[in-house]
This record gives sequence, structure tokens and C-alpha cells, in this order.
Amino acid sequence: MMKFDLRRVAQKKGWTNVTEALVKGGIEKQKAWRMGTGRMKKWDVKDIEKVCDIFQCTPNDLFVMKADAGKVYPPEHHLYELLRVNESTDVVTFLKSQPIAKVKIFEAEMLKIRMEELNKKKQ
Repeated sequence: MMKFDLRRVAQKKGWTNVTEALVKGGIEKQKAWRMGTGRMKKWDVKDIEKVCDIFQCTPNDLFVMKADAGKVYPPEHHLYELLRVNESTDVVTFLKSQPIAKVKIFEAEMLKIRMEELNKKKQ
């Protein structure tokens, strides 16, 4: 069964409160609550586009596939990547578990990538 999982996407972007993230992104509070809690009955393409803009993701990132009991999806199946098998969602918790030296290396790498991106934009 396929469903939207905004909580997963929000966590990847550092948000603990999905509704708050959606409201800050410009979605009306009641609608944001319905989206974030999974109570949104019908999704409009414009809503999906707005959520993708807020979380800087693709529509594919919003979907999660849960295999029905006894059903196995082989890696070549067209919906396999939506299974989200063994996917880590909490980078902050992971970084907290690492020695400070490794966190500093990670920070330096991220800064390097960001600087390269900025330099490309200037050119």
C-alpha cells in the first residue's frame, strides 16, 4: 500500500513538527495539520508541488510503499525504491553518536560543497 509520509521527509530536513514546517512554508494551518497527520483525503497536484518546494524534495520522496503481507518486491520492481528499507531519517542523532573529530570532518566537507556551489553560481 502506498501513502504519503511527510513526517519522514520533514525529519530529514531537521523539522520535528510537520505542521509547523508546512505553515512556515505558506500552507494554511488547518490544511497543514491534515497533511502532516495523514488526514488529508485528497491531494491536489498544487499541494504536492507546494510541499516539494517547502521541503526541497521530489514527489517520489513524499511517497512510502508498505508491502502487503506476504508480498515481496524484488529490487528491479518499479516501486521498490519507495519501500524505504533501512532508511535512516535522523542525521542529527547519527552525528551526535560520532566522535567530534568525525563531525568536524563532516562539517568541513559540507562547507566545501557549499562553497563550490556558491562559486558555480557566481560564474
